[in-house]
Amino acid sequence: MCFSAYVAAMRHLKFAILGASALALLLCFVYKLPSAGAQGWVTIALAAVPGIIAAVGIKVWRGLGRGPAAGCLVAFLVVGMKTSGDDTDLQNIMMVAFLGMLLSVALLVKPDRAKT
Repeated sequence: MCFSAYVAAMRHLKFAILGASALALLLCFVYKLPSAGAQGWVTIALAAVPGIIAAVGIKVWRGLGRGPAAGCLVAFLVVGMKTSGDDTDLQNIMMVAFLGMLLSVALLVKPDRAKT
C-alpha cells in the first residue's frame, strides 16, 4: 500500500472513531443519562473523550500514535461497562462503545504515521 493510501485509510479510521464518539454522546442525552447523577455525567464525559482525541488527531497532530489510541480504547471500554446491564435502552450505547473499541484496537495495532 502506498503512503498516500495509508494516510487516507488512517484518516477514515479517525473519522470513524469521531463518529462513534459523537453517536455515543448523542445517545447518552437521548436516554437522559444526566438525570442518573454523577455516574451519568462520568459516562457522558468518557463518551466525549475519544471524539476530542480523534478531532485533535485530525486537525492538530500529524499522526495519532498508540498512546491516544489506548486512551480512546479505555474510554470506550468504561462507557461500555457503565452501560451494560439489564436496561435495554442503554444497550445501544454499549454497542456503539463496542464499535468504538474495535476501531480503537485497529488504530492501536497499526498506529497513524505523521505526514512528511
